[in-house]
Amino acid sequence: MIVTIHGTRKPKSRKFTRGSSTRRADRAFRFICKHVQKYGSLDKNPRPVWIEDDGSRIPAHTYSINNVDISYDVLHGDLPLNTLRYTAWLTGAREIFWIYQEASNDLVVFDDLIGKNTYDQDHKINNWWRGWPIKDSEGNLILNEQGHPTIGTCYGGTVRRHDLMHKLLKQMEKDSDSRRHIISLWQDADFTEPHGLKPCVHKTQFVVRHEKDGQDYLDVSVDIRSWDYITAGAINQIQYIIFAEMVARHLGYKLANVRFSIANLQIYDRHLEIAKKLCKRHTINMTPEIVFETDETDFFEIPLEAIKIKGYNKKAIEAKNPQVTIPVAV
Repeated sequence: MIVTIHGTRKPKSRKFTRGSSTRRADRAFRFICKHVQKYGSLDKNPRPVWIEDDGSRIPAHTYSINNVDISYDVLHGDLPLNTLRYTAWLTGAREIFWIYQEASNDLVVFDDLIGKNTYDQDHKINNWWRGWPIKDSEGNLILNEQGHPTIGTCYGGTVRRHDLMHKLLKQMEKDSDSRRHIISLWQDADFTEPHGLKPCVHKTQFVVRHEKDGQDYLDVSVDIRSWDYITAGAINQIQYIIFAEMVARHLGYKLANVRFSIANLQIYDRHLEIAKKLCKRHTINMTPEIVFETDETDFFEIPLEAIKIKGYNKKAIEAKNPQVTIPVAV
């Protein structure tokens, strides 16, 4: 694993090659957190806010660093799963299925995927997207044909509108050597219509290489415009590695390297003490592995329940490093 930080007055690059997979991930997490704390730039006029109990809105300031690259040698066991707190990888995988396999912007569909759909009874959304449904000028929810709230023309809505997944897979099957295998969720024309949060992870590129060992490998680059590191850092990385594994499985390749390029990585002001607390915790040595317990290879038919991560023990992690509550800005 290699972490490179360009966008501060003290650029740094560090390789994490020793120890277990989780030890490497924990060390990388501490490295990034400490760099943000020491060199992070405080914003002046943030868009996000904290919503207080009385309904008042407080600017949610962040300390951030720019132009960060994190590269994982997935083929040889690199994963972003750390043990300073348990990473909710399954929630991340469910979101990938919602966006790319279901190509959905329906918030009730996502509730179904996480097993918390009570919308027919109480008309409440139970996933973190509940802060981003589209509304009309009077503040009323805009519902789809099923009578459900949506996030409008972004994320899965964009994937469906432009048929991005089918096009990508067909292109890769037809011409594996092309350098144009790109999925972009950043479609300006879509943003002229009602939409929720603009995509944070906005572009994914897939590149195939044919090695001398006769094996075809898939390398993937993931571009992130804005990254709430404490809330979503590990989750975003593992969910896109799972996404890349699904594409590789569909095409018959081995997933090799996944690189994340982050334009702006931030830690919220109310997350700084949480970050310091996490960094003081001790690593639990584990060797997690993504496993597909199915013979299905079709991207659109792979069942969510068939995806497992073995060697990543939730009970052991939470016994030593209990989960922490992290406030979310909107």
